[in-house]
Amino acid sequence: MKNKFRICSLLVVLSTGVFAQTGSGYDPYLANPSLGGYNEMVKIGTLYQTEMGAYDYHPQSFFLWGTSPFNNKRVAGGFKIASQEAGILHNLSAEATFIYHVPIGGSKLSFGLSGGFNQLQLMRDRVEVYDPSDPILQGSESGNWFNSNFGIAFSQVNRYYVGLAAYNLLPKQTNWMVSEFENKTNITYVANGMYTFSLLENVLLLESSAYVMSSNIQDLKGIMYGASGKFILNKDLLFTVGYASSFVIKGGFGVNVQNLSFGYCGSYSFGTTGQYNYPFTKHEIVLMLKLPYSKTSKGSGSWKSYC
Repeated sequence: MKNKFRICSLLVVLSTGVFAQTGSGYDPYLANPSLGGYNEMVKIGTLYQTEMGAYDYHPQSFFLWGTSPFNNKRVAGGFKIASQEAGILHNLSAEATFIYHVPIGGSKLSFGLSGGFNQLQLMRDRVEVYDPSDPILQGSESGNWFNSNFGIAFSQVNRYYVGLAAYNLLPKQTNWMVSEFENKTNITYVANGMYTFSLLENVLLLESSAYVMSSNIQDLKGIMYGASGKFILNKDLLFTVGYASSFVIKGGFGVNVQNLSFGYCGSYSFGTTGQYNYPFTKHEIVLMLKLPYSKTSKGSGSWKSYC
C-alpha cells in the first residue's frame, strides 16, 4: 500500500505540472488558452525543466508549444505537447486550442477552448517491490483520458492583458490501475495579468506580472500565487526577478537574436511548507522562435514572457 500512496502524491505533482508555467512560463498562452496569438505573432517554443536534481527519479518536464493568428484576424490557434516524469510515473499530454478575438477599441476580448489527451504510465522498472501481492502491481501500466480547458482574457498588444482560465474541466478521469486508486486531479482556476511600463522610452521597459491559482477556491490554504518583474533593455536583453507562494524566489535572464529567443530561469524554495515539504531548486531552459504576423507585431521585439 506504500506504493499506492506514493503514486497518488506523484499524480498530483504531474497533473499540476501543467500549471508550472503559470509562475514561470514564457508565453501567456501557457497560463491561459485565450492568450494565444494575442500579440499577433507566430510563436513556437520548447522548454526543459528539472527540479530536485539531487534525488533519484527527480521531476523532469519537456514542453513543446506553438500559437499563431490566422488570416481572419479574429481567429487564432495553438497546441501544447508535454512529457513529464516524477518518481515512478510518466505523463504524456497533447492538446489543441481554438481562439477567437473580439476587437474592442484598441484592445481585444479573447476566448480560448482546448481539447486534449493524457496518458499516465507506470514505469515498473523503477518500482521497489516490497510486497509482490500489492494490488498496485496487479493493475494496468497506463491510463488514458481526455480533458478540456477554457480561458477568457482582455488585452492590448504589447501593453497589458488580464485573464481567467479553468483547467481539467473533466476531472477525475483516468481509467487507470486499481479500483482503490483515487484520482486527485481537480478543476484548477487561474487568474493572471501583465502590464508594461516604459521607464526609458524605447530603451528600458518594466513588464510586471502576477497570477493566482487554486484547485479548491473554498480552501484559502490551497491558493498559490506569484509576482515578477522583468526589465527589458533595448528589446533584446532582459532580467527577471520574482516571488511565488511556498517561499520560492526566482531569477532569470534572456536574450533575443533576431527571431530567436533564449532564456534561463532558476528558482529556489527556502521554506518547508510547500508541495514537497523540503527546500528544492528548479532550473528551466527555453528556446523560442517568433515571427511577426502583422504590422503591429513587427514593432515588438520584446520578450513576451514572464518568469
